[in-house]
Amino acid sequence: MIAFIGSVFSPYYARARRRGDADPANYCAVNAVLYGPRGKRWAMTERDRGALWRSESHLCIGRSTVTYSGAELALSIDETCVPLPLRLRGTIRLRPQVLGAKDYRIDTDGR
Repeated sequence: MIAFIGSVFSPYYARARRRGDADPANYCAVNAVLYGPRGKRWAMTERDRGALWRSESHLCIGRSTVTYSGAELALSIDETCVPLPLRLRGTIRLRPQVLGAKDYRIDTDGR
């Protein structure tokens, strides 16, 4: 799963960047690909800033969320697949063994 603010796969974002008026928050997407015994599922729905919410420990894009508790990263997926409009829904939990020693700010607001 990849959560994008400024989707590098978006032709709309690429065009806006060429024009010079690209606000990455208007080109958000969750790219989820799962493989299993019943086949594979792929979803990537692009959304604008109205579907984006974030804080220090949460990122929400549409109905999908990424939450970090300090010990676990929880990825809750609720998307529609392509090319067949099947529902892709579930939670993935990751427990990292090693954490970085330094935080990096990724925007001018210090987030």
